[in-house]
Parts: sequence; C-alpha cells; structure tokens
Amino acid sequence: MTARPSDGNPTPRAFRLPEDRALVNRMGLNNEGADAVAEHLRDTSRSIPLGINLAKTHDPAILGDTATEDFLYSFRRLAPLADYVALNVSCPNTAEGKTFEEPAAFDGLLTAVMNERDALGLAVPVLVKLSPPAEVSFDPGPVDELIDLALGHGITGFVATNTASDRSSLRTDGARLKEIGRGGLSGRPLAERSTALVRHLYRRTGGRIPIIGVGGVDSAETAYRKIRAGASLVELYTGLVYEGPGLIRRINRGLIRLLERDGFASVGEAVGTAA
Repeated sequence: MTARPSDGNPTPRAFRLPEDRALVNRMGLNNEGADAVAEHLRDTSRSIPLGINLAKTHDPAILGDTATEDFLYSFRRLAPLADYVALNVSCPNTAEGKTFEEPAAFDGLLTAVMNERDALGLAVPVLVKLSPPAEVSFDPGPVDELIDLALGHGITGFVATNTASDRSSLRTDGARLKEIGRGGLSGRPLAERSTALVRHLYRRTGGRIPIIGVGGVDSAETAYRKIRAGASLVELYTGLVYEGPGLIRRINRGLIRLLERDGFASVGEAVGTAA
C-alpha cells in the first residue's frame, strides 16, 4: 500500500518460471492509494486479523525527507485500521534501485514512524520487511546493524523476506530470463535463503519477538522448516499460484502430522527448535 494511487508498471509485469516453481514480478505497487483503501476498510466488516503492508509511492522522484513523509501519510491513514503494520523497507522503487535498508535512512524512517505512532496514541504492532540474503551463508554484519536499529526503536517483529533481484541458481533458460528482464524473484529458489534469515533473526533477537517467514513455502514441510527456524507465522503467495487454494488445507493438515511426529503439542512449541 502506498500514499498515492499507482497504476503500476506496464504489462506484462508478472511471469512464471515453471522449471523453478518461481515467479518474477515487477507489478509497480499498483493500488488505489491510502485514502481510497482507508475508505474501503471502514466500509468492510471482518473477523480475521488485518495486516497492512506499507511501501513508498512508486515514484523515483520521491526521495529523502519526502520519502519518509510519504510513508507517514500512509501510516496516519491506515495504521488505525490495522491489527499490524509492516514497513516494506526493502522494496526498490527509485531509479537507482535504492531502499530504506541503508542504515541512516532506515534509522530516520523508524524514528519518524514510531514518533507518529505515539502521537496518534496507537499501540498497533509495527514490523519490518527485509530483503533476502544473497546466499544461505551470508555476512551477518549489515543485517545485524538493521536488526539492532529496529530493536532500539521498539519494532514489534520482522518479515523475512521480500523478493530477490538476482537470478542465481535458476534452471530457467538464460534467454528467457533476459527476455523477462527486471523484477522481484519469489518462490522455491528463495526457500533456503529466506529460512536462513529467519534463523539468524531468531538467534539475534533471542526469540523475543515474532518473525513472519516468507519465501518458497509450497508444502507443509517447507512451512515447518520456517517455523522450526524461528518463524511464529508463515506467509505464502507463489506456492498458491502453482499448487492452488487447496494448498492451505494441505499445509495445515501436514503440520499437524509433523508436529505429532516430533512430539510438539502446538506450533508455538516448535518455533525456533532448529535455530
């Protein structure tokens, strides 16, 4: 969700990579904008928790303090309606591909958002959505700086991870990848990389705060690996494209079997046991 409406990037802007059970998307944050979404939510009754994902408006000219204010506008309009807010600091929507994961920009954004939350008198949980590491084994230094800044600002949790910009270790033909061009990679190729970051986040935070695991979840087994690495919650999208809506039921039933096999009475007992 962004402050201003956006039609997104020109089509086609989403591509399947069947050989890799993956997707590449460059949707361009197409949405109706914070004002319209806020009105829709006020007119909608619901009985399930609502998380709202905020990103900077898809306009490379919005930079610096203006970019922070763009985030704050969305937060003011939508945070009062949310059960939690995720700050998508890892979405590259500037001409240079820069994100809010640069430490100074990250620190400034979190300062502004948490001050705004206090000014609004809200207690809504605020989570931070991070990029995947380039490899399963990665240098923890840069992400540790972000983790420590987030904890210092009282962030409630993390979402790990966003899509990836690289195309490493894919089976899809190189000519096809070149034809597709830029976009965020999601699905099975991110499974181990995102799980590695979940595990690192859990260890670094001592399991004190929630982590939402995202990336390559397409079965009960892949969801279970995220949970045992430290994820309190699991999200999926690309898996639904390839497996269909019945995947949710299969994951839930499979998790019961896996928990019973390993002697856990609940998902909560399994969280972080393989971290």
